[in-house]
Amino acid sequence: MDDRCGGSGVSGSTNIDDGATHLARLLIEDVIEARREVATGASQAVRRNLVRTTFAAIEGLVWLAREHVHEVAEKMHVLTPTASMALREKSYFVADNGELVEQIRFVTLRAMIRLIAKQTALIAPGFTLMYTHPGWQKLQEATAIRNCITHPKNASELIVNERMLADVEAGFTWTAASMEHVIASSIASFRGHVEETRAVINALKGGDQMTTDEYQRAASQPD
Repeated sequence: MDDRCGGSGVSGSTNIDDGATHLARLLIEDVIEARREVATGASQAVRRNLVRTTFAAIEGLVWLAREHVHEVAEKMHVLTPTASMALREKSYFVADNGELVEQIRFVTLRAMIRLIAKQTALIAPGFTLMYTHPGWQKLQEATAIRNCITHPKNASELIVNERMLADVEAGFTWTAASMEHVIASSIASFRGHVEETRAVINALKGGDQMTTDEYQRAASQPD
């Protein structure tokens, strides 16, 4: 996925902020408008535009979920440096002069979704995505369609038929529902984490001896 455009759009809150919500709304509205154009005049150019617009929305929704999961995992102290770099699609190497040089590492859409799901499972144990759902396979087929019209080798690869449009729509629907599931699950788990932390702090303030002893034992353990 390409992460070079614009700002983060995500605030310091673990809830989805207004900027992220606005972005998601715009992406979905673009898809709706592109579908209307196909319904009123389904030329090949209009169909290709629908595929491109839908994939912009798919990648945008995955990006929003990725940023959210990164933030929540970091706040819950379950984000490793390696996972952080993977989510950011970055790595580093040491140049001959001893300088650290950042490198951008492209991660496929399929791999990024699986990475997001695995990180979400660290935040919310038991979390999973439905890879057995037909929508997941349709997303793979839709990705191939998008790749063909983006990098065509011949004119036939620019032809988008009704079945292809259905595959793209199914892939979008699965992605939108899955990323919503990611965000809702991580928010719910984080809220539980905050409540537990608040209860411990209140117990410590109140001088609860058992809580104090448990806290001191945890604090003395090596990382």
